[in-house]
Amino acid sequence: DGRPVALKMMKHRHQWESEIRARQNHSLSSSSVVDLLAWHVVKGEETIPDQYKARKEPAPSDSAYKYILVMDRGDSSVFQAMITQRLAGYNESVVAHVCREIARSVSGLHEANLVHSDLKLRNILVSNEEGNGCEVNEDSRVMLCDLDSSGKVGLNRSVEAKAGSSGY
Repeated sequence: DGRPVALKMMKHRHQWESEIRARQNHSLSSSSVVDLLAWHVVKGEETIPDQYKARKEPAPSDSAYKYILVMDRGDSSVFQAMITQRLAGYNESVVAHVCREIARSVSGLHEANLVHSDLKLRNILVSNEEGNGCEVNEDSRVMLCDLDSSGKVGLNRSVEAKAGSSGY
């Protein structure tokens, strides 16, 4: 339909499945998380059925990335906005707006019995109405992304299970 999208290319099937299942098995509001528009796997791999979103695609045999998610694209991560716009200490009302929206989004996940498990500034996206660029303001939409580490509230995970990003 011509709108910009983001591609998340993945090497590991379990992360790809986890991201899709988190969205399929829980009622997540598109105002809280980035919309998942479609997913692709290379031919020869099994896909997760969905008549509207699932696709099998040819890919080079030497490609390390066999799994692709197609999502709505945000204008910027909060991390990038904090660096480029120097929001902290300069624009209290915008920082308060972003914080409230993060809390609302996390609350939405928890209401759907889901914990993010990898919440950080790079996994929080901001977006504005078309034409307003990526400058964060009090009308910016704030959304969570990267749900491949998410888990069900109250579910005990093994020590080996991935929780969060490496290095954090």
